Amino acid sequence: ENAVMIDEGILVPFIVDPNSQALDWLKQTNSSAEIVLQQDPKLVSQLELSVRFGKVLIIQEVDGIDNYLVPLLRRDMVRQGPRKAVQISDKMCDFDDNFKLFLCTRNSSAIEMLPPNTACLVTRVNFTVTRAGLEGQLLGVTLQYEKPELEHRKSELLQKEEALKVEVSNLEKRLLEQLADSSGNILENEPLIQSLEQTKAAATTINQSLDESSRLQMVLDEEREVYRPLATLGSRIFILVKELCAIDHMYRFSLEAFMTLFNKVLNLELGVDSTQEKLRQLGNQLKIMVLFYIARSLFKSDRLTFGIHMVRGIMPEKFEENEWELFQGAYIPPSQPSTPAPSWCPPDRATSLQLLRATFPRIDELWQLNKDSLWSSWVASDKCEESFDGSVYSRMSAFQRVLLIQAVRPDRLESALTQFACESLGVSSLSPPALSLNRLFKEETSNRLPTLFVTTPGADPSAELDDYAKTYAADHAPHMNFHQLAMGGGQNDDAIRLLHEAARTGDWICLKNLHLVISWVPLLEKELKNLQPHENFRCWLTTEAHAKFPTILLETSLKVTYEAPPGVKKNILRTLESWNQNWFGQGNDLRSRVIFLCAHFHAIMQERRTYIPQGWTKFYEFSQSDLQSACETVSLLVKAGESMKNPGSGIDWVTLIGVLEQAVYGSRVDNEFDSRLVREYLAMFFKSETLEGGRRKSGVDIPAFDLPASTNMADFRARVDQLPDLDNPASFGMAPNADRSLQRINSTKAIASLRQLATGGASEGSHSTAVEIKL
Repeated sequence: ENAVMIDEGILVPFIVDPNSQALDWLKQTNSSAEIVLQQDPKLVSQLELSVRFGKVLIIQEVDGIDNYLVPLLRRDMVRQGPRKAVQISDKMCDFDDNFKLFLCTRNSSAIEMLPPNTACLVTRVNFTVTRAGLEGQLLGVTLQYEKPELEHRKSELLQKEEALKVEVSNLEKRLLEQLADSSGNILENEPLIQSLEQTKAAATTINQSLDESSRLQMVLDEEREVYRPLATLGSRIFILVKELCAIDHMYRFSLEAFMTLFNKVLNLELGVDSTQEKLRQLGNQLKIMVLFYIARSLFKSDRLTFGIHMVRGIMPEKFEENEWELFQGAYIPPSQPSTPAPSWCPPDRATSLQLLRATFPRIDELWQLNKDSLWSSWVASDKCEESFDGSVYSRMSAFQRVLLIQAVRPDRLESALTQFACESLGVSSLSPPALSLNRLFKEETSNRLPTLFVTTPGADPSAELDDYAKTYAADHAPHMNFHQLAMGGGQNDDAIRLLHEAARTGDWICLKNLHLVISWVPLLEKELKNLQPHENFRCWLTTEAHAKFPTILLETSLKVTYEAPPGVKKNILRTLESWNQNWFGQGNDLRSRVIFLCAHFHAIMQERRTYIPQGWTKFYEFSQSDLQSACETVSLLVKAGESMKNPGSGIDWVTLIGVLEQAVYGSRVDNEFDSRLVREYLAMFFKSETLEGGRRKSGVDIPAFDLPASTNMADFRARVDQLPDLDNPASFGMAPNADRSLQRINSTKAIASLRQLATGGASEGSHSTAVEIKL
């Protein structure tokens, strides 16, 4: 449909082409077309030449329609004898009837921003992806991997069928021409009668061929349908991912990135013979790969929302009628239960339990809610999501257990939702593996794909990037330089110059704080797109979340959120990933163990921020630079201890604690209560007894395991892997119930975000009427 609108439309087409499919097709069908950017200073000259000599011109990155294009779009022709001329800018140009103009943009909102006086001058053609179009496209990709001969035969049949239909049309046209040109009595016109008989015979043969082609296509389609479930799953997941921008503008992802993930999944070697089993395993791998890829680009507070959103979208069978609506607070039962709430239910939760009972009257008998002996211990349990009685557990669906916890124990709802999402998706955590710049660089970055770090206040990846760039240059590219430039002080021209220079020489460049120059970022995106970079070139960008950040750059970049990981375990693993073995193993095992203590201490300092105001009285920007300073201090003190040639002296704990308290972590704290906390933790961590295994103090287990007497980082990582994914606040000195209010807040936020996704996704779906076709 879109192709017909472009080819046969009277007005100039304005093409919204987020994935560059239309542009590729235009290049194929107009091999001599000239392509120019709207921002190109030579655009007007190029347009004049194309109009004068009848060329095909494609203008890319069109953000709006400039005034000098209006006379051309309106076809305001001035006739000068046989010649036609049109006003372009300040010149009158001869107009050649062979001239064609195509306006293309990747910005999906550009078409809605056109003012009425110019919107009426173009044919709006939208190539934005839809579920049906994407499903067909993914089916084709799957078949190319699994059954390439099927896709080849299907393509050949379609081409043959189209050729036969064209031939039938030509026969009809020729017959009409002969009838129109005939004279006299038609019945006595022997040549005409013979021609009619030949046409009839040819038409019969063609129709028979078309029938045979249709039968063959039906057989092929039956074989193709076996692979459709994977394509259907892929299209559902991508639509769910596209809806995420309803909760945060920064959560935008391109079809190209999704197709890369889809192809990665198809390339997996699973060693399965059965087609059905292989498709099932590929589907599971696709869910996991997309979950972790997208979660890496989300702030940790939104990962639970995405997990539940994904389960709801691709596994609707896990939710019975009215369950989802009740969970979101959007369902009112027609009647109330006839009996009061059971006595084991806390009085302040009776209303919520009654609502659940009214919505699903059968649960009284099915779940035996009137048995106090069955439920009294459960409702008082610390981890009620794991304490269901076996006789009732099997009678409840996974989501029904979530609904009961929401009604009676909302302080454990976040844990219950996380458990439900993880079990449904087949993962142990909704958070992605710890970020490793080395793995990110080797597996995902490229010279044409900028990497965008979306940061939170106090988080800055530039120091870690600098360290990694130095390590990489020393090992692989001794002539490579790493350039950093902090934006916001009028350095826009310097940034463009530095960008072109780095792209030419194969250097790395990091442009920081793009949120301070938000109006300039679209220009940067266009410069990046038009670069012809050296194969070693890499572009790293950092920004805080901003509501006006350009959509195109968000979709075309490799996004990574850079913030403290959720939980002590993931925080320590993230730190270990950022270190390399050569640095960690320098010196003796005393240095390695104390440096590891610094990583554990740093993780707890950051993790307590989750529990404000119980953890800290305010948010403190404990950053990677603090940990780096602590590690450098340890290295210096260990060297000083060794230089004293007294093996028993070890490390000067007093000096270490003093530096960390007065100059590093303690210097960020401006509250006496918080300062006491820092001092207490420092005294708890940094002492000889901790290294020797005597780590308990007042029930606090820090660290949670004996430190290995080793300089091998893998030994420490193995111990960290044994820690639980979800923290118990008591394990690092907080009250056991400190997370109750936090879980209530987080689960309430997740439910509000899910409601926002439901309304936002529906709204987007109602406006998306485009049909995507594979050309």
